[in-house]
Amino acid sequence: QPVTCGTPTAPVHSGRSGTGALSYGSTELIECDAGYSTTGMFSGVRNFTIRCEYDGELTGFKSCKNINDCAAPWGVTCNDKGTCQDHASPTGVHLDDYSCQCDSGYEELTKAGVKGCYNINDCPTSTPCSPGVCEDMINEYKCT
Repeated sequence: QPVTCGTPTAPVHSGRSGTGALSYGSTELIECDAGYSTTGMFSGVRNFTIRCEYDGELTGFKSCKNINDCAAPWGVTCNDKGTCQDHASPTGVHLDDYSCQCDSGYEELTKAGVKGCYNINDCPTSTPCSPGVCEDMINEYKCT
């Protein structure tokens, strides 16, 4: 009678390449979901192989962790005017998987494919400085 390890359950945030039970000596590839790796880093491995052993035990399991989109290789700094926040439920699309919590007077904008915190233009759309010029500052403006 061949040794069987049963039908494996894929770890959280991953999926199996097969559907049935594994028997002694057989292997199966497990792939992490989009936005996850085995290390939680972008450069981390995104799949691993499990194996059915002679004693009926499955070996090789790893966990899939949310990739930290604020860490290397991106090194998102939010222009040093805010804090990068990695999203708890990633999509696998870098730009969608983090946001910038901006300091007062700054707002999150995407420029050249990177999110950052930029000064909010406080100058009114009307012309309160006429005949002068409105000069935008942080959380205020002045007329010159």
